[in-house]
Amino acid sequence: MANLPASAFAGLVAPIDEYERTFQRSPGALGQRQCDAMLLAATAVLPLASVVARWIGRYGIELGNSAGVSVRRLLMKCLRIRDREWLVELVLRLARLNRISADQLWLVSALSHEVGMLLPATDSVVVAWARGGVPESGAAWDPILLRTFSTAGAGRYFVRQSGKGLADAVMEAIAAGRFSRDDVIDRCATALGRRFRAGDIRGYLAMYTQLDLTPREVADRPAAFVQLLDGGYERVAALAQSELIRAEEAGLLGTDWVLDATRAVFRRGDRRMTHVQFTWLESMLVRSPGAADAVVQAVQPLSEHHDEDISKAAEALAMRHDYLRQGILAAVGKTDDEKDQSVDHQV
Repeated sequence: MANLPASAFAGLVAPIDEYERTFQRSPGALGQRQCDAMLLAATAVLPLASVVARWIGRYGIELGNSAGVSVRRLLMKCLRIRDREWLVELVLRLARLNRISADQLWLVSALSHEVGMLLPATDSVVVAWARGGVPESGAAWDPILLRTFSTAGAGRYFVRQSGKGLADAVMEAIAAGRFSRDDVIDRCATALGRRFRAGDIRGYLAMYTQLDLTPREVADRPAAFVQLLDGGYERVAALAQSELIRAEEAGLLGTDWVLDATRAVFRRGDRRMTHVQFTWLESMLVRSPGAADAVVQAVQPLSEHHDEDISKAAEALAMRHDYLRQGILAAVGKTDDEKDQSVDHQV
């Protein structure tokens, strides 16, 4: 084919285009072998990389064997007659397909290697690689692996029923010194705060569990955890709350961050998390009586709450700590007299 004149190729373009139009009018009329032949002919003949990318996207989903001959090998042979600039454009266009199959990913990888370029880390490439069960890993694939923390649809593959999941690949990269543990922790925390689908979030939660952060690692990034507490999914927020409690109990979290966390919990309005927060505040007061003023400031948002259980929990905290009494009761919109009446009524 490489020795054929350009005019010979040009004369084949119209018949191939017509053949495709016929095929589109009768979907399913061609068998796999006919599709393979049409794909190979188009790849060798059609002049524009953009058009060839469209053909590969449509007919190159599976690249197996046709009549005992490797379609992959023949396809690469057809493509090697093109110049480097044309192949680079083809790679970039294939990498931007809406959905990339395992065979198409192989082709993008093989062509990238052929022209000496890095594999494009597009969303489609990242999801295709992750979906394939980490078929290849190592330093060459590290940019793709890191992108799984920010690509919608990739998070669900951090754990798999069988085979290696992305979480395992990340831990191997950390152990090998290719990834910074701190960087991975930050990426995971950011991923947990994204509004991805539930399957992705479950994957990132599994990744977080494998990282097994120390209290110091939590305390080193309190703003990230308060943000998760404020805006994350319920499971993510509950995790952030427990991690901040763990850091504070280890004496590593400042009172100001407890104040921010408490306000974030009250903004959520989640009853269970609010009661956990009151328990945390109480235990903190036992360890650090000097934090009383901060606790009074923390419960100020309660004045906007109308949940009776939450108000009662705040009042109970105030009654157990007299030096908080006026501040907390004011926060929930009551006076000492009103509180006494409430107690008398309950008796």
